[in-house]
Amino acid sequence: MMEENSLLCEIENLIKSKQFNDAIEMCNKLLSIINYKTPNLVKIYNTMAWAYYCIEEYNKAIDLYDRALSINEESVEALSGKAMVKFSMSKFHESIEDYSKAIAISSDNYSLYFNRALAKLYIADYQGVINDATNALEINSSLCKAYEVRGDAEYCIKDYKSALKDYEVALKLNPNSEKNYKRLGLVKKQMAKTVEDLEDAENNFKKAKELDQNNTKNEIYTIKDKINNFIENEKYSEAISLCSRWLLIEPNNSNAYNLRADAKFDSGDFYGAIEDYSKTLSIDNTICDAYINMALSKNNLKDYNGAIEDFQSALKFNLNDSKLSDIYCYIGLASHAADNHEDAITYYNKAIEKNKENAYAYLLMGNIYLVRNDLDKAILNYQKAVIFNNNYPEAHYNIGIVKERFNDFEGSLDSYNKAIEINPYYEDAFYNRAVLKLNIGDYQGSIKDFTSLIELNPNIPEAYKLRGIAKRKIAKNYGDMQSSDSDWQRYKDLTK
Repeated sequence: MMEENSLLCEIENLIKSKQFNDAIEMCNKLLSIINYKTPNLVKIYNTMAWAYYCIEEYNKAIDLYDRALSINEESVEALSGKAMVKFSMSKFHESIEDYSKAIAISSDNYSLYFNRALAKLYIADYQGVINDATNALEINSSLCKAYEVRGDAEYCIKDYKSALKDYEVALKLNPNSEKNYKRLGLVKKQMAKTVEDLEDAENNFKKAKELDQNNTKNEIYTIKDKINNFIENEKYSEAISLCSRWLLIEPNNSNAYNLRADAKFDSGDFYGAIEDYSKTLSIDNTICDAYINMALSKNNLKDYNGAIEDFQSALKFNLNDSKLSDIYCYIGLASHAADNHEDAITYYNKAIEKNKENAYAYLLMGNIYLVRNDLDKAILNYQKAVIFNNNYPEAHYNIGIVKERFNDFEGSLDSYNKAIEINPYYEDAFYNRAVLKLNIGDYQGSIKDFTSLIELNPNIPEAYKLRGIAKRKIAKNYGDMQSSDSDWQRYKDLTK
């Protein structure tokens, strides 16, 4: 029970922080370990249903609320939750039915009356709205939204006097609501008998517009913060959705397009990113990073000439040496990919001229020479990269490759070891070290490295094949041979 309560507390915290998928995963974990006679079962189902509702998986939410009700048919939380889901699905009559069941059990819950009033508004049951809003206000007289919805129903049945009274109370409770000023303007316009009355109505509309502009600015600030937070936490679909919402408010906002492009880029949607970076720059062509990121997107799509062109556009800005050095590296990388090795070397040299401590530039320069089999120049550049960044796993790894070609196997192993020490998830380093150990007769060490690699990525056929060879080299009995054969079979399965 203590573990149940602890997990429930953790789930509630996840929901408060809007980590709904994590909350659902935790609920499933809890359901896998609990005794199904636990008094917490209804609460678990209700909590999980709410999480599904929040990510708009309505059918799953209803199913879980039904499970809760099968255990306790008087669970107000399940009934009201189910009613809320039905409302979101535009099933207003069914929503009203479930709210009515909840009210029959908990008649002093003002939120149930208010929510049923909202559902009745959508089916034009205006008297029902007025009755439910009135019941809600008898329990909670400061419920601003109840005055608003009752006023809306009164307006619809042309009881303008009552509507005016409710809107005025709502405005006192929420004096910064542009919607309530607009409501007042509408009802006063309907009731106007003189020019002064019409002017009074117009003043309310003006105030609503003024507040709407201020609220829009505040909303945009909030949206922008949320977008950056989503991107930082790799929640790209949420970031893209919020950017689209921002663009509905400000259709020509370059920052909104740029942020949406960033989210698309980080999620791997390079075509979508290019489209949004292009829109960004069509609105504001002074955003240097948009050129750079559009170029990187094109580079990822192997449009190397297009990438180089955009990088060249970025170079026209007044940039510091460090930024220039990075851009020259990018141009060199695109040139290398396009097999223009001499251009690549030229740009890597420019990068080093701008920043002599740019380890990335030395690494890229080393890669050019490695491809050209100029091993002396390759290792010289890799060693310079390590001088300026000793924790650069790719540089140590590439030094290992060059030393292996020089038949300096001990030195090569040291470099692979260093790369793996810095990055224990470095698949290529594990693979190369395992192959080298196999070639020099360290079969146990090779088996160990291939096993580590398979744990990191179980879908590399060669890892099974070569581990099978290493196992066969040291096989002492039938069991060892079977283990080797099993690896060979896995290799065949993956290469079918």
